[in-house]
Amino acid sequence: MDIATSTVKDFTADDWQKLLEVVGRRDGTWRVKLAQSLGEVRSDAAFHCLCLLLDTSDTEVFVAAADSLREFDSLASAPLDVEELKQRYAALESKDSIDDLVVADFFRRF
Repeated sequence: MDIATSTVKDFTADDWQKLLEVVGRRDGTWRVKLAQSLGEVRSDAAFHCLCLLLDTSDTEVFVAAADSLREFDSLASAPLDVEELKQRYAALESKDSIDDLVVADFFRRF
């Protein structure tokens, strides 16, 4: 487990709130690293944050969030609009076949 994941696992409700307040203002590289760190944090707050990261025009951020969300067991009850997410992904640029495989596996879990 990396340092970021270890730190996030110890977040309080206040820490999560602060993170959610800044996540949209950070650059794509930071948001990708966040998504990767949250993949190992099985909490409702991590799930919610990853869902927020799907609301992006950055292909790398979308794929990283989808990849991390694949690790969650309870995707079937997720409050996500899958059709909207599919349309959003289709509109993104600079995708490759690996991205397509990751995102397709993410969508299959619904």
